[in-house]
Formats: sequence, structure tokens, C-alpha cells
Amino acid sequence: MKMSTMEKPAALAELVRVKARRDTVDLDYLRAARAAAENASQREIARILALSQPAVNKILARARGIADLRPTFHGATPFEIAQRYSGGFIDRAQVIDELARWPYLPKPKADEFNDVWEPGEGTWYDVEEALQQGLIDGEIYEAAQLRRHAGKQ
Repeated sequence: MKMSTMEKPAALAELVRVKARRDTVDLDYLRAARAAAENASQREIARILALSQPAVNKILARARGIADLRPTFHGATPFEIAQRYSGGFIDRAQVIDELARWPYLPKPKADEFNDVWEPGEGTWYDVEEALQQGLIDGEIYEAAQLRRHAGKQ
């Protein structure tokens, strides 16, 4: 069954929302597994989750690379905050507030060879990427940017 032109944008927006929910829940799962491993053996975790111990070992290996949530924020990065908004875990006012308050790292400058390194997590680039991927809209982007710069004056 072919979608009408009107249905396509709605279906694509829903796909973005569902992917954001899935990615956010995956981060929470990995963090929870890492926290559980502080007080339980891999065998105990495997039994509870009905997984093999090697599967739990792989989960914990992935979890080691995941940053903790930053205190007073709903994410470890501005991008994750945008994912949580898109996935329906936080509301519009909360995403604007957190994106405006985030202690952003400065954008990288060119080196002596005029090469610019990738900005990495924690820069305003995270918010630009979230906008580009449809996790937030232009109004959220502008509101966060205005509030962010208003706080610097």
C-alpha cells in the first residue's frame, strides 16, 4: 500500500520519534546493567535477564563506553537530551531549559595546518545535529539559543 504525500512526513516523523525512544531506552538499559554489575555477578545478571553470561559480558563492555547522566540534566550530552525530548520522555519546556543551561565546550579552532577537528560531544554541534536529525524543531533550537545567550549578558 503506497502512502499519500500527506502521510509520508507524519510516518517519517513517527519513525524519528520511535528511534529516539529506542536509543534512549538502550542507553538506560546499559547504564542499569553497569549499575547492577557493581553489586551482582555477571552470572546473577544473566540469570535475572535470561541471558548467557557471555551476552551479559558484551552488554557490560558496551556499557563501559556510556557516560553517566549529568546531574540536573536528562542526558549525558545535549544530543541525548534532544533524543529524550523526541522520544517523549521530557517536555518542550524541559528540553529548552536543559539545552540553554548546558555547559557547552567551545567549538574547536583550526590548527596550524588549518584543519579543524570534529567538535565532539558537549558542543553546540550536538544541538545542531539534533535539529538536523529531526529530534527538535527550529523553534526549540532558537529558543534554547536565545536563552543561552541571554544568560551570558
